Amino acid sequence: MINGGGILFDRGTVIGATINSGGTLELFSGATATSIIFGAGAILEIGSGDTLSNTTVNNGLVLEVASSGTDMSAAVGSGGTLFVLSGGIDNGATLSTTGVLNVSAGGTASGTVVAGAAR
Repeated sequence: MINGGGILFDRGTVIGATINSGGTLELFSGATATSIIFGAGAILEIGSGDTLSNTTVNNGLVLEVASSGTDMSAAVGSGGTLFVLSGGIDNGATLSTTGVLNVSAGGTASGTVVAGAAR
């Protein structure tokens, strides 16, 4: 369990972790994560060598796609935020209600579908 201010940094496999508000799970270099529970205000960061597919980002969850990380088909819903940082790639995100997509200089977002979301 990772609570506020805590960071779990992994290059291997994470199974069954709980990331609470203010906690961060960072996955790099091909790391994998399974059965992770995210509380409102938690942060998931992916980087070099990592790809996420069909991730739901809502209820205060923040997803950060860092350099050489790739996110495919994220659903960013109410209260969710998707940051694409420099060198990060997002393909096919769907934004709805109050979902937010923030693309930094050097980040790439393509195929984004916007349905009533902040831009």
